[in-house]
Amino acid sequence: MNKININIVNHENYEITNGETALDISKAIYGDEYKEYLICSINNEVLPLNTVLKDGDIVEFHDIKSVWGYRTYQKTASAIFCMALDRLFPEVEANLNHYLGAGLYIDFNNGFKLNNDEIEKIANEMKSIIDADVEIKLENLPRDEAIRVFEDRGKVDKLRLYKSADIESVDFVKIGNYIDAFYSPLTPSTGFMDKFRLKLYYPGLLLITPSHRNNYDISKYKEMRKLSKVFSDMTNWGKIMDLNHLGSMNEKIINGEYIDVIRISESLQERKIAQIADSIVNDKDVRMILISGPTSSGKTTFSKRLMIQLKLLGVHPKAISMDDYFVDRDKTPLDENGEYDFESPYAIDIELFNRDINELLNGCPINHRKFDFIEGKGEITGEIISVDMDSPIIVEGIHGLNPILTKDIPEKNKFKIYVSALTQLNLDAHNRISTTDTRFIRRAVRDYNFRGNDIEKTFKLWQNVKYSEDKYIFPFQENADMMFDSSMVYEMGILKKHILKLLDEIGKDSEYYSEACKLKY
Repeated sequence: MNKININIVNHENYEITNGETALDISKAIYGDEYKEYLICSINNEVLPLNTVLKDGDIVEFHDIKSVWGYRTYQKTASAIFCMALDRLFPEVEANLNHYLGAGLYIDFNNGFKLNNDEIEKIANEMKSIIDADVEIKLENLPRDEAIRVFEDRGKVDKLRLYKSADIESVDFVKIGNYIDAFYSPLTPSTGFMDKFRLKLYYPGLLLITPSHRNNYDISKYKEMRKLSKVFSDMTNWGKIMDLNHLGSMNEKIINGEYIDVIRISESLQERKIAQIADSIVNDKDVRMILISGPTSSGKTTFSKRLMIQLKLLGVHPKAISMDDYFVDRDKTPLDENGEYDFESPYAIDIELFNRDINELLNGCPINHRKFDFIEGKGEITGEIISVDMDSPIIVEGIHGLNPILTKDIPEKNKFKIYVSALTQLNLDAHNRISTTDTRFIRRAVRDYNFRGNDIEKTFKLWQNVKYSEDKYIFPFQENADMMFDSSMVYEMGILKKHILKLLDEIGKDSEYYSEACKLKY
């Protein structure tokens, strides 16, 4: 038989038989541990393990601790859940809504609810499917045929999407007799899933999988009560407006109803900002407003809109820039790679920041400090800053909810707000749009238009951004007094033409090619 040569990342060149798949090679290399490797990259493109290899291919295998391995585990676990639900409750449609930490929140159409016994039955059915190690087949159908297939199965959300989208064909999966679409590679069979947990979370449930957020231990789950409430409110609003899935938004655009969607979305946000302003003004102890959130979450825009609402109520806040309190560059802490860690809270002169804030809160003027980013040093400008005793201070920055930043400020005097693009229209009932992807798209378009950065540079920076968010921002989000969802149901439609042009610049030789393909879909 013909032999070909491939290159496996972290291994030497490998000779294989023509026609062998990545799964065959994974079994040969990793032996009994091959199921730890869930997906592979072939020449920078993420593909299922049952992909046939060609001469000269460069192959990398991904386990759950990699970005793509984690995504594949999540997607496959979701597919197995949907299959188990279909077997036990064929008349029930699940909505795979959003992640709350390491748990995917799922609810059901028409007010259907499950009790603990029923959830246990689904979990046992999932285990049976996993133990059977059923092959997962990826197939493709022309658009019209896919519409007929899902019409027969009563999948209204998918029908609305396929009928309204400009697509030629649809990828879908077959797991035994179960047919569904998940728009992302899955494992080659169900037996690759070894850990999951279902937890009642009224009115739905959580599908908990191993994650860096629970140290890959599914027995640990930290409830995110405030974040859950924001998601719940926006999901309910989406149901009322018939705007939970992309197909419904497409229909409103086609029918000329998009102007109303924009107006209602803007009005809803303005109303929520006004409610936050009311809460601040009604609490006479509040002297300091802390606004935090990850990158491209809309913190700056929110801060400006909040200041307007406060002024309408007769309050004139003073904005203080946290960036002006960076320590001199030579005092910046280093990360584990020996690089400056500008995202660390200790990159801020915490003592000086607290001293100045306390002075202002007590009615004393301070010397304005300005950080020179070119010289890497803070300097006194000579400007004197003071704040009226009736006026709050607004501080915007990623560390706003970290207690150490304002350690000397009494808690009763703080009002903490977490801002992020928390909710998005999902593609359909079983395929969500990642909030992280939404923020990346915002960031990429902003970097290109206002900072002159190409998208390759944004991709490169994004890995460090996500690491810092997981370390310095997300652990403190539940400390917020209020959470604000900055997402708009229509924003992907606005950003689409901008981001697609940028993503087209990513070629197959780029290490970010698979990420670009995922975002294009």
